[in-house]
Amino acid sequence: KAQKNEDGIWEMEVQIKDTYDFTEFKDLKEYADNKDGILDIANEAYSLLIDLGKTSPFYSKAIFGYATVLEQKLNILKKTFPDSIPKEDILYITSKYDDIVQSSPYTVIASECLFRKSQLQSNFLDDNVSAKKTLEQIIQGYAHNSISVLAANELALLLIQENNSIEAKKILLHNITKASLDQNETERSQFILAEI
Repeated sequence: KAQKNEDGIWEMEVQIKDTYDFTEFKDLKEYADNKDGILDIANEAYSLLIDLGKTSPFYSKAIFGYATVLEQKLNILKKTFPDSIPKEDILYITSKYDDIVQSSPYTVIASECLFRKSQLQSNFLDDNVSAKKTLEQIIQGYAHNSISVLAANELALLLIQENNSIEAKKILLHNITKASLDQNETERSQFILAEI
């Protein structure tokens, strides 16, 4: 259970029994999902779910929640102290996303993990080469999913940054044909294309 102590700080107390009812852990997952604003408490709840192991039905979602909370912390830290984020912290988060992709390939959560990984590679590690490879992996592996349209737009933007507008235009022109997957992103493709 979570509660504020006498100093107004959130504390969390969770007991895991030797024999457990999965409904208790479903409640814990819902609790963690709803505590993203209280990042340390959310991470503790996700950690407990992760500790149940890969056989738990909540494992992938718990790792995803854990990694996204860490990512939120990085974003807060970047705004306050932009030059103080250890590379190891970012690589740790990307490794958690990789774990999910390996354990649950070709799922919606895996595609989201890959996209988040590409953003970390580009925005925190300044590694656009790796970010482009990750975005290409999404475009190829999830071609019939709306996230492929988003990934293509992000790839085009990285190519534009590298002054490779010819390749960016090819990607954007192809992306415009995917309105059935994501109308908003195809409209964004048209906007980016007009700005080139």
